[in-house]
This record gives sequence, structure tokens and C-alpha cells, in this order.
Amino acid sequence: HSWNCPMPGTSWYWRSAMTDLTGKVAVITGGAAGIGGGVSRRLAAAGAQLRVNDIDADLIATLKQEVPDARTVLGDITEQSTVDALAEASADGVDIVVNNVGDYRPSAPSFKRSTPEQWQRLYELNLRHVFTVTHTLLPLMRSPGSLLNPPPPEPMRGIPTHAANPPFHPSAARLHPSG
Repeated sequence: HSWNCPMPGTSWYWRSAMTDLTGKVAVITGGAAGIGGGVSRRLAAAGAQLRVNDIDADLIATLKQEVPDARTVLGDITEQSTVDALAEASADGVDIVVNNVGDYRPSAPSFKRSTPEQWQRLYELNLRHVFTVTHTLLPLMRSPGSLLNPPPPEPMRGIPTHAANPPFHPSAARLHPSG
């Protein structure tokens, strides 16, 4: 017996459930693979023009094969020069920002053995880049814009043999023209 309704996980479901984003510009950090890669590909399938940052050149090359018109910025998003390059690639305006980057590394097997340098890197990787990317791109945002800051899954599931990673990420916002 055949059901005539979309089923989650099927391409038809995603095509029918996704809003038409033709003409919209989406910026995705960590957007070449993993959750960010899935977000990038879904937004592109809905018609969005992509501006993608990732730290892995091979993953960016794979994304470019799949989405040839994506503008990509290779680099560590915690470095201001990478954020500036992403803004330059997005100078024609931005409708959607997905601050996807987040990781539990570097972390020690226990908090007792962790170091202030590791805490600093976790802060830069999981929270500070959200502020720097958002602050840098805000003048380029069209109204109304969408800002998405998905939390990394590690604080919810934990990583065996690693110290807890605090949930740094804010969630989502709809931006008003006044910022």
C-alpha cells in the first residue's frame, strides 16, 4: 500500500518541505561536511547561493564539485582574516547566516587534566566565532535576515574519556533592520 505523503528522510520530503530560497544568500561556517555540509547542500537545493567556510581544503573541493557556484573560504573561522575573507565573499549581501562551527576538541580526558589553553580554544571555537562572524556580517544582512547558531551535539551526548564541553552556543534569531 502506497502513502501519498512526504516521508522524512526522502528527497521528495526535503524538496517539498524547504522554502524556495532562490536569490537568497546563505553563509555557513564549517559548511563543507558533517551537519554544516548537510545544511549547505539543503540550502543549495532550495535555491540559495552559498558562501561556505571550512578548514579542510579537500572537503571544500568536494562541496565545489557538488555545488559549483558556491563561493568558498578556506581557513580557521576563529581567525579574523578568515572572517574578513568570508565577508568579502559575501559583500553582495546576506540573508541567512549559519554559525555551524563547533567541536569538543581540544579537550583533555578529564577536566582535572585540562588546561587554560584548551579552555580558550574551546571558547574561540564554540562561542567567540559566533560573535565575530555575526558582528562582521551584520552590516551586510538584508532585512529580515535569519541567524542560526546550532549548538554542537557534544554537550548533550558527551564524549567518552573527555572532559565536559560547556554548551557555549546561543540559538537562533530573526534580525530586525536596526540590528
